[in-house]
Amino acid sequence: MKKHLLLFIAYSVLFPLVFYNGIFSVVAQTVSLTPHEVFVGDVAEIRYDFSSSLVLCPQGIPLELAGSKFTSNAWSTDTKVLSGDSFDILFARIVVNPKFTVSNSDKYILIIQLIPWVTEKLDIPPIDIVKAFELENNVEQASLIIDIPPVFISSIVEKTQKKVLQPSAGPLVIPGTTWIVYSLLLLVVLLGIVVIFFIARFKQFRNYLLIILHKIFLSKNYRLTLKSLTLLEKKSTTMDSRLFATGLSDTIRTYLQCRFNYNFKAVETSKLYRIFNTITGETASKSALTAIEDLQSVFMGLDYIKFSGVKDDTNKEMYSDLIKRVYESIAYLEKPEDDENEL
Repeated sequence: MKKHLLLFIAYSVLFPLVFYNGIFSVVAQTVSLTPHEVFVGDVAEIRYDFSSSLVLCPQGIPLELAGSKFTSNAWSTDTKVLSGDSFDILFARIVVNPKFTVSNSDKYILIIQLIPWVTEKLDIPPIDIVKAFELENNVEQASLIIDIPPVFISSIVEKTQKKVLQPSAGPLVIPGTTWIVYSLLLLVVLLGIVVIFFIARFKQFRNYLLIILHKIFLSKNYRLTLKSLTLLEKKSTTMDSRLFATGLSDTIRTYLQCRFNYNFKAVETSKLYRIFNTITGETASKSALTAIEDLQSVFMGLDYIKFSGVKDDTNKEMYSDLIKRVYESIAYLEKPEDDENEL
């Protein structure tokens, strides 16, 4: 007796009936709920596999129906329960079961997406597929009713055992995030202090930057001058005296012009000392004035070589001494002077 009862229950669940034109046809098979655990207000999806000799999806094209179009005609004629009280249907769709080929079109899946508003058992009334999807003009039979087995809707109150609204939980924080946030805040504060300090001391920073750029430029000028002097010293034994004198004079004047930002190329040799004293505001130290006097003496020797008409052999004896004096003079002019004698 018990064996027969169990077979009857299994047959009733696994093989629901579809009714059309007064004839019952056995349909299969299962119903599934996604997600597996659904609470009130969640969006749930019910998938129901069934079979029908009626061609619902010709050429595999699915049937679509928006939830707003679920009217009283969608339900079986003897049903008084409508959606909205215990659930809201968002949409319904009938597709060919992908486990079978399109040509074998008697295997379908009814997909219903809904929002439940009741807990425990949710029993969807039988659905008239023909009327719901408005297939009256495409099929011969008047109705095709499918009764989906009930699904279970969980209760969040029973699961959490909390019947009072809880305060909102704080955001999840990855371990170590707090220290990163504090470090970033500290960095922002320090950056703000630096910016404020920079704005307050903008003039000093500007002057400091100009001094650095000026020193870089002067160092480049000094290196180029030393390179030119070395080249002249190597070629002095084979160069014409007048060419040597002109080259050394141009090298010194170019250095002075870049060093003191004054056109020393147009200054006469006899006025070199006076012009230098003027552009420095007569604040140059005695050592700096001595270096300029020595360069003025070198210019006089170079002028003598260019305009004396003495033979090259005699002049070449002076080359090494002149270049050595130039080295010593510009090396001193590159050094910073004492504060009380600053250029």
